[in-house]
Amino acid sequence: MSAAHVEHLAAYAFIGLLFGLVYPRQTFLNGVVVLGTATLLEVLQLMTPDRHGRIADLGFKLAGAIAGIVAAKIAARQIALWRR
Repeated sequence: MSAAHVEHLAAYAFIGLLFGLVYPRQTFLNGVVVLGTATLLEVLQLMTPDRHGRIADLGFKLAGAIAGIVAAKIAARQIALWRR
């Protein structure tokens, strides 16, 4: 795993976490937006001569996004329990 993969994973985990915390009831929509954005950006890289989209890069981005959204869901449940 390269440093770039770790950076992509962390960045998308943070974005997924933020979307999940801001919109805790919209888990499916959060997934569509964050995962769709990662996929779209990777596909768009195929259209430029100086960039190249890779499946491995997309995999790390998607894994990070899913981890962030799941972490937000867990955090939202914990916050709801603490408020009771």
